[in-house]
Amino acid sequence: MEVRARAENAEPQPGEAASGVLYGVHTVLEGLRQGKVAFEQLVLSRGAKGPNPQPAQSRLGRVYRLAREGGIPVQFAPHATLDRLSGGGAHQGVVGVIAARPYASLEEVLARAVGSRALLVLVDGVQDPRNLGAILRTSAAAGAAGLLIPTHGACGLTPAVAKAAAGALEAMPVARETNLASSIHVLKERGFWVVGLDIRGDTLWTDVDLTAPTALVVGGE
Repeated sequence: MEVRARAENAEPQPGEAASGVLYGVHTVLEGLRQGKVAFEQLVLSRGAKGPNPQPAQSRLGRVYRLAREGGIPVQFAPHATLDRLSGGGAHQGVVGVIAARPYASLEEVLARAVGSRALLVLVDGVQDPRNLGAILRTSAAAGAAGLLIPTHGACGLTPAVAKAAAGALEAMPVARETNLASSIHVLKERGFWVVGLDIRGDTLWTDVDLTAPTALVVGGE
């Protein structure tokens, strides 16, 4: 089975809802195995196998294991939530929420960050999609080469973010990192200065030397 993207004006196919999700064990498993679907997160029914869909040999267990191996966040929710996400489709206890656009790797982002004035933006702890969209717009206007966001505890590239970004999402790559602290270490090794925004700081941003490659850390709504 090959998983293909659906055109915006096409009718939803079995296992696919119109709101950017795939549902059903077989459909989601194929998306995970092929690696061609940019899942934002997986939502599993809280009653599937208790709090954790085990044993691993079960189909839901395989979905859970592949998601974890791929660094895709997994959320457990009531059955009614999956009914709503799938538009009432036969979800079989699993719904995969698709990202508004595929994520880039850290290396792909770094490949764009060239020159002495390269700018990267690291976004930590931002959960409101409108705020993330605003950061994307501002970063694009500032000429940032890309964004890094964490896998857990923050908003991802949802359709609401894409709408709030007003086209900025297409202007730069966004990488989703499991550990931003490790990513910061990599950036330092690559010659980036790491600067954090803090409302309690005693240095104005206009006084910071931004003429070197800079990684700007923002967040904390």
